[in-house]
Amino acid sequence: MVSATALARASRVLLEKYFKIGKAERVLVLDDRKNNRIARALEKTAKELGTTVTIIRLDPGRAHSAPIPEARKALGNCDVCVAPTEKSISHAPETLWARRKKGVRVASMPGITEQMFVQAMKADAGEISETIGKLFKKLKNARQATLETPSGTRLELVVKGREWKWDGVLGRQGTLSNIPFGEIACAPHEDKGGGILVIDSFGKLITPKRPGVVRIERGNIVSWDKEGEKLVELLKKSGGVMSVAELGIGTNPAFKKPVGIVLQDEKILGACHVAFGNSKTMGGKVVAGIHADVILLKPTLTVDGKTIIKNGKIL
Repeated sequence: MVSATALARASRVLLEKYFKIGKAERVLVLDDRKNNRIARALEKTAKELGTTVTIIRLDPGRAHSAPIPEARKALGNCDVCVAPTEKSISHAPETLWARRKKGVRVASMPGITEQMFVQAMKADAGEISETIGKLFKKLKNARQATLETPSGTRLELVVKGREWKWDGVLGRQGTLSNIPFGEIACAPHEDKGGGILVIDSFGKLITPKRPGVVRIERGNIVSWDKEGEKLVELLKKSGGVMSVAELGIGTNPAFKKPVGIVLQDEKILGACHVAFGNSKTMGGKVVAGIHADVILLKPTLTVDGKTIIKNGKIL
């Protein structure tokens, strides 16, 4: 078990180093778990730093990035929100509203474990930022992206005019970052692009030993195999939105292979992820009750005819 001292140290790094928190600030802790030691450590550390702390418990049965109306009022009355939850709040409409209208700074940590939290706060942020900076220069004016993987993905996505965003920045108003951090991503056009997407990893539901397959046309899933149906069923339960919502690239060298937790797996250095559902918070146009990321391992990513990742290695 991770020690209380280690959790306290990680909490202080997050709040002081990344959030640059001030004594007059108001901190909101969102929780949907039992015996959440990370949430308790963050609460205790925030109080020690002199802030006002509020805790809201969310419905544990909600889907990833589904609405969180029970937290809207508290989100509107805080400066910083930390969410070491099981289900993501990143793309929830209340989170987007709080960031854009109230300037709330958010750390979203869906599925995080105690070990991941401690490890994440030891990451070399400078190295990750350097990798993201190099990728951004190659991606900022991109028009079309092609993804291929050894497992069979052959997918084209249209990204022209869509803004590339990255995580790890929490000191500015309205920012959101995953913890662990380490990705750069954008929202492809929801009604363009297509091909075959082979899902190498999707939490505990789809693993590299039994990948899933979905076919995409005009930016939307139109058919799938037995394993791919596991993703489709989740999308159907949350409103049935099947459109592509995100294309992302992992940039964290601390992560080498999938562990079955999307929060970490999407940050694997050189891996790519494609999401479906809500794209509004990524700069897209679709509002949905879910945002589901699937992982592609050892991808080759070509942008406007130029390869920038080859077999999982960032060039």
